[in-house]
Order: sequence, then structure tokens, then C-alpha cells
Amino acid sequence: MELHFDPAAYAELVRAEASCRGHEARLDQLVVRRLEDDLPPDDALATAAEELGLDAALREALERALAPLSEPVDDESAVERVRIDLARGEMPRLEREVDTAAVWLEPAPVEAATRTAQELVTLLRSQPGRRAVVLPVGLGGSGGCAAGECLPEDAPPGPLFEGR
Repeated sequence: MELHFDPAAYAELVRAEASCRGHEARLDQLVVRRLEDDLPPDDALATAAEELGLDAALREALERALAPLSEPVDDESAVERVRIDLARGEMPRLEREVDTAAVWLEPAPVEAATRTAQELVTLLRSQPGRRAVVLPVGLGGSGGCAAGECLPEDAPPGPLFEGR
């Protein structure tokens, strides 16, 4: 299975792992050196991540987490290509087409990103016929009122609007 990273997603995931390992400064130093070698910024980061072993760790962990998608199930063909992108303020999700899939992850170290990817794959596999799943991520508490679902449409939440 081929993994294709959105450049911003790759950068965020690699930087999160570097931070987790305490390698942020070293990663930045290597990126600067590669930029001095006239590499484009995305290539400079990728090369620096490879040198620190971050690239291999990220790719291998996500390939393992997403591997069940490469196994055909019922009438669905195996996934051959997965695009990885950032959730960007949304909940992590996984969508699949005929032989491709896309996963949106929050920026996180490899272990957390892998766990999220595994949960998404498990959720999708547990619901035959589904093409997309979302992993609910919330603040806890009761869902309805916290999300403003119990408020009238013309009364926005918050103390600034009381008495209007």
C-alpha cells in the first residue's frame, strides 16, 4: 500500500514526533542545512526527517495501522493508495473509494497518530458497506447543551448575549 502525505500533514506529524523525542532543535538544524543546499522546504524537511529516523518511524507505523485496508472484504477491493491529510479543527476521519482511501489525522506523535488510524480502520471495518467514518473527539460532558444544540437558534451561547 502506498502512503501519500499532504505536505502540511507530513510536516506537522514529523514535527510532533520530533518534539515527542526531544529532537526539535536537531530537526530544525538539519532543515536549515538542507535549505542551504538549495533544497525546497518540503524536501529539506523530508531529508532531515529521514536522517533522524522520523520518516521511517512515521511511515512504518501508519502502514501497519492502515494495513487491514489492503485486504479485500466482501465485495470491496483492496485499498492500494492512502492519502494522509490533517484534520485541521475537524474530527479525525477515514474515507474510502474503490481502491483508494483518505485519512485525516490530528497533528500528533507517531504513537497517537497510529492509534487514531487503527481506531478509524476498526470502525470502518465494523460497519460493512460504509464508505466513511468519523472518530468522535470531544471535550467530554453532556453532548447536547455543550454543543449549543439545546439553545434557540436566535440566542447565541455565552454571557455576552444575555439580556438582549
